[in-house]
Amino acid sequence: MLEPEHVTAVTYEQLATDEEGKRKEYSQLRAELPIFNRNRISGDLFRHGISLGNYRIVEAKKGEYLLVVHNKEKGGWTNLGRTDNKKRLNTLANILRRYLLELNRECETVYVLEPVLVRKTEPFRLLIVLPMWTLRFHSPRFREMCRELLRSIIPAHLAGRIYWMDEISMQGFEHCYKLLMRALTNNDLADYSAQLLEVIYELLGKAVEIQILDDAN
Repeated sequence: MLEPEHVTAVTYEQLATDEEGKRKEYSQLRAELPIFNRNRISGDLFRHGISLGNYRIVEAKKGEYLLVVHNKEKGGWTNLGRTDNKKRLNTLANILRRYLLELNRECETVYVLEPVLVRKTEPFRLLIVLPMWTLRFHSPRFREMCRELLRSIIPAHLAGRIYWMDEISMQGFEHCYKLLMRALTNNDLADYSAQLLEVIYELLGKAVEIQILDDAN
């Protein structure tokens, strides 16, 4: 539990808007916050670090400050770094928030695959693949809204499923998907394309959630 008299909320700051300025700020972020010395960012930080309201600056002792973030999912607080410059921590929180916001947006890629491109025996089917680890897509309610939206814009004669993937499974899927897209441009690689589709089906079987995409659900 943080003691209120030693805690300051992070305030919004205007940051660089040009790409060169952003790269410089992100380089400083990685150099100054120990959290980036770890192999990966936690899902909690990735999703909820996009809100400045989840950050606090804590006075650990006179002249020394910590930047902490609230773990909305697992509870408690995570220490992101410390310094004797309180204002600098406020700036770093703003940079981190923007970095995570951009990363969330970049991860929200939608993949659509028609098995009939590989197998003529599977017409009128769609495989739709989305990431489940971003803030919006982590919400069950938002995922259901996505299903309803996709069903409303996809022609009625098409059916299929929506696969919500975690990071590891998505990496494998993306690799196979890119190989398949290239293979489909070469008729001599039909057997290879079929093998890739089988691997893709295996990866989709590891989806965290599968939604049926038809009017009856």
